[in-house]
Amino acid sequence: AATLVVPIPATVDTKPELLRTLVQGLNIPGYFGWNWDALEECLRDLSWIPFPRHIVLFHEAVPLADNPGERSIYLDILKEAARDRGPGQPHVITVVFPTTFVLDPESGIASD
Repeated sequence: AATLVVPIPATVDTKPELLRTLVQGLNIPGYFGWNWDALEECLRDLSWIPFPRHIVLFHEAVPLADNPGERSIYLDILKEAARDRGPGQPHVITVVFPTTFVLDPESGIASD
């Protein structure tokens, strides 16, 4: 499988910027709904990608630091997408964060 690395710059700190970065980097189809549900659907069902890919979402920093609620939603979407691919999906998603990023397993609260 070919690897597609999508860099998420440290300067991305709002939901619209984050979604735009992911849409452009992944070349998500035009029907994308520009909300969390649409992102979750596109990341869990990668049938719109034409051939098997290893997708690496490379975060220079953990986005949405000023909005812990949105950050939590985003992290949940990534966790589910990386762990639970749809049936018959030949694609793999790897999520990379800085080594200083810590997710409390009990509360789910992220800090960096």
